[in-house]
Amino acid sequence: MPKIILIGSMILLLSASPVFAGSDKLAKIMGFGGVCADCNLSKKDLSNARMNGVSFPRANFTGTDLSDSKMTGSNFNRAAFRRADLSDVKASGSNFSWADFSGATLDDIQANGCNFSRANFTGMKGRDAEFYSSNLSHSNLLGASLIDAEFETSNLSHTNFSGAKLRGVSFTRSNLAQTNMQAADLRETEFDHVDFRGAQFGNAILSNAVFDQVFLSGADLSRVRGLTQNQLKNSCGNQNTKLPANIKIKNCSSVEWADDFSDPEYNVTNNFSFNIQKDEYEKIREEVKRAITQGHESLAEVQNSFTFGLGDQNSTIIHFEWNQQTSANENTKAYRSQRSLERTIRSLARLELSSSEAQNEIDFAIMRLEQAKAVLAQAQQDQE
Repeated sequence: MPKIILIGSMILLLSASPVFAGSDKLAKIMGFGGVCADCNLSKKDLSNARMNGVSFPRANFTGTDLSDSKMTGSNFNRAAFRRADLSDVKASGSNFSWADFSGATLDDIQANGCNFSRANFTGMKGRDAEFYSSNLSHSNLLGASLIDAEFETSNLSHTNFSGAKLRGVSFTRSNLAQTNMQAADLRETEFDHVDFRGAQFGNAILSNAVFDQVFLSGADLSRVRGLTQNQLKNSCGNQNTKLPANIKIKNCSSVEWADDFSDPEYNVTNNFSFNIQKDEYEKIREEVKRAITQGHESLAEVQNSFTFGLGDQNSTIIHFEWNQQTSANENTKAYRSQRSLERTIRSLARLELSSSEAQNEIDFAIMRLEQAKAVLAQAQQDQE
């Protein structure tokens, strides 16, 4: 039952501040704060920096040393961390959606409750990296190296692991549905209570990989290398699961623990709020209301599946809340819900606000609705 929550806060707008000028030894400046969209911080020394509650959308950290830094409750949407050093970084509750970590070093990073959805990790290195309760859905880890890394209670659905080296990695109580494992090195990797439905393993190497309560319905393991019957003794699949010759698997309908992966009710909660500048509030409020109004007809189709709320006139906080519950066997309702989401996303996407900070928040709204749409699509596919 996915729960999607985003809370963003914008505190202070920074212009071309002397904080970012002069000496490269910015690590001496502790406690970054405020907003700095599109900042160029490439090839800087930001080791040991403290970035708490900052908003640096689309910032350029290419080649920057961020080792031993702390990134807490901050926004790095679409930021570039190409070839950056994020070793020993402690990141908690921060947004890195659509960020580019290609070629970056993430050794010993500790990411707790962070959003890395649709991030690009192509060719990154992350020995002993830790991702707890984080969202990496639809991300790209093509050719990444994550030796002895840990993923716990994290969402990695629809992620591309093609050619990745995941040797000794531990996945615990995590969602890896619809992932692409083509040519991945999964030797000695541990999968504990993992959802692999619909995953494509291609010719991945599975020698000595551990499968403990792994849900493989619809997964394709027909061409994997190194897989033995004994490895799948505590896993399950269905009639659509593809396996190498002479290897069998239990049907999930006969396995008690598989109920954790096959709840017929799909619940999605999406709420987010953000503070804005007072002079922008009324304009955004009216434009968002107009966008939502355009979707009222489609929203009515699903009989109050959606509830949107705006803050009152005297507030500078805009708050949206949307709740939906869809039964997997109610096909028509699921399709209508998905179409409604698509229309609402298109309406919000047409907004063009003068404030880049406000526009970023609208982008967040669209991203979250896109994630909710993916959940509905997955529910519909599972039913079919």
